[in-house]
Amino acid sequence: IHALKKLHLLVESKIDFNQVLNYCLIILEDYPFSIEQVFFTAIAYKEMDELEKSLVFFNKYYMLIETILSSGDGLSPETAMVVLNTSDEYSVINAIGFQAEMQSLTRINGKNYDIIKLFENDYNIEELYFDIDLFFGKWK
Repeated sequence: IHALKKLHLLVESKIDFNQVLNYCLIILEDYPFSIEQVFFTAIAYKEMDELEKSLVFFNKYYMLIETILSSGDGLSPETAMVVLNTSDEYSVINAIGFQAEMQSLTRINGKNYDIIKLFENDYNIEELYFDIDLFFGKWK
């Protein structure tokens, strides 16, 4: 968590992308499917002119986003997108060009869902459902 907080500060202040990359790689050792960290790693490599490595991580980023999008359209609990953690919800929302307004938790037919209310958008989609059963309540 400490590395993640430092990483966000570095990315926001655009300091040293070598440091950003180092923190990303540390976090990815423990969380190799963290969409946010994969994206930051791609950006760091790009800013450091390591374009081949950047492309590898951008491709991984798009594959992770596509994997979640292929799990459902998110328009109902029955078609909820399956995620590994809450940050993935926001990564997907940002990737498809929406903005989250509010998050709520619900339980329907024994399954746990995050419902993300969206700001007004061109598609008139008010909210997206995310299936969070893979991780919800699993932390000790």
